[in-house]
Amino acid sequence: MELMGPVHYMGANGSGSITKLASNQLWAIHATAMGEALVMAVKSGVDLSRAWEALKIGASESWCMHHDAPSVFAGHYDPSFTLDLCQKDLTLIVEACDDAGTLAPATRLVAG
Repeated sequence: MELMGPVHYMGANGSGSITKLASNQLWAIHATAMGEALVMAVKSGVDLSRAWEALKIGASESWCMHHDAPSVFAGHYDPSFTLDLCQKDLTLIVEACDDAGTLAPATRLVAG
């Protein structure tokens, strides 16, 4: 397992799955927000590359801004995580939020 990256013990049975769902929850929200922000900037007349350079630092910095945006700009869309898989995870995430008694309004908007 350590060949794939750091191993973190998360606790009782199922805690690792919940942690993975939380990671995917954050990614889905970040990717949605990033797309909306960049589209708004470009449609408002800001050059895409300049907007991205400014937004990938400071408060808006994220793994998504550094990893996903350059791939999209280059026309490379990773087919390993399809929209069907993303929707499946979002459904599981909303179920986990329901089980935990959390409102998660941003997640529910992204899950649509």
